[in-house]
Amino acid sequence: MPSIRFCSTEGGKRLAYALDGDGPAIVFPAWWISHVEKDWEHGPFQEFFGALAQHHLVVRYDRIGVGLSDRDRDPKDITVEREVEHMGSLVDHLGLDSFTLFGISCGGPTAITYAKHKPSRVRNLILHGSYLRGCTVSKPEIKEAMLGLVRASWGLGSKTLASIFTPDHSPEEIRRTTAMQRASADSETAAQLLMLTYSADVTDMAPGVVAPCLVTHRHHDSAVRFDAGRELAANLPNASFVPLDGTAHPPWEGDSAVLLERIFEFLGTGPTTQTAGVTEALSPTENALVRRGEVWTLSFEDAQALLKHSKGLADLATLLANPGSEIAAATLMHGAETTATPVGSDDMLDEQARSEFRARVLAIEEDLEEARSFNDLGRIERLEQERDAILAELRIATGLGGRSRKLKDPGERARKAVSARIRESIQRIAEAHPAAGEHFAGAVRTGAFCCYEPKNSVNWRL
Repeated sequence: MPSIRFCSTEGGKRLAYALDGDGPAIVFPAWWISHVEKDWEHGPFQEFFGALAQHHLVVRYDRIGVGLSDRDRDPKDITVEREVEHMGSLVDHLGLDSFTLFGISCGGPTAITYAKHKPSRVRNLILHGSYLRGCTVSKPEIKEAMLGLVRASWGLGSKTLASIFTPDHSPEEIRRTTAMQRASADSETAAQLLMLTYSADVTDMAPGVVAPCLVTHRHHDSAVRFDAGRELAANLPNASFVPLDGTAHPPWEGDSAVLLERIFEFLGTGPTTQTAGVTEALSPTENALVRRGEVWTLSFEDAQALLKHSKGLADLATLLANPGSEIAAATLMHGAETTATPVGSDDMLDEQARSEFRARVLAIEEDLEEARSFNDLGRIERLEQERDAILAELRIATGLGGRSRKLKDPGERARKAVSARIRESIQRIAEAHPAAGEHFAGAVRTGAFCCYEPKNSVNWRL
């Protein structure tokens, strides 16, 4: 979970923001309705931003009026100029002298306005699913209907918007997005933000943006039509336009792997765009688990998901390459050239690990003090659970007098470690790609020896 913190705007409002990763900063101007805590619970969202955080400091925040930020906001203050002011307060608070702005959807006008006024601070500009003029987003009659629906029934309005944002989502996913939106803002705030989306116009700002810009837009985006993205790119002097396939509006949904590749190419950071032996794009109609740098692309049953690299996914790829074969957990843990480890020679936790655990406990105590000052009960509960889990681990790994316990059996250590990381990876897969998660849960056996043995033969591209 990224670190969630607070800063104050010029008007004295508390703005919640999340930090993840390290490296050149990418700041995300607030989009539609967000929630820095609950957004992270969604698998595709976590994978997308987690991939960026492998190479960048990722900064995202809840605009005033939504999420964990102060909810009381004067409707008169819901303007692009005020959004720019709030974002400016955050980047000043963080001491960011130069950064990339990544404007998603209605975050685009905020990004463009800031880039126009602060050219020395914006290194690059990325705009996805965004627009130049809000009046082009929807027809006037649809605009009025949506505003009326949101005000009359925020539940039905939220569900309708969720279906527009991700038309290919399952009913369960639509319900999840609906619940998140309703938990993040009330109906009147949602209506006011929708009006801001429709009224924003940065036509006069765009020609003055000097930063290099990448504009991406999906062909069949139902929320913001494709032509709006094309118009946006045409009016930015240093913009490159990248059309993408798909219907999803948020960048983390659909085929986000291709989008991430374009982003990393543009920024000159991140994993390489090809893996040895893989030179063509993956087809969604084939079963594949392919690693590109720090990102794995999983294709199964005509759907794709993006996953951040982990040892468990590497283990899984090894099992898929040897269907029906039992592979020792020690081999997976150490690689093909496993060396024997003297019995009892390894600590359950070395000194560095114990120091890191203790440092984390101290950091948690500081976060708890802050959470208690805001009476943030949900955050308090999560922090206390994490602290108790770390302390329990330290107790297990520490003997009398604070001496470290020894691992007696290298084979047992490998069994536990490999089984845990494979199961954790399958759980991540299930969150991002339920069908693939169900398949692997039934086909993969873990233990001292691990095996991929599906009921019916499945061909995999690796």
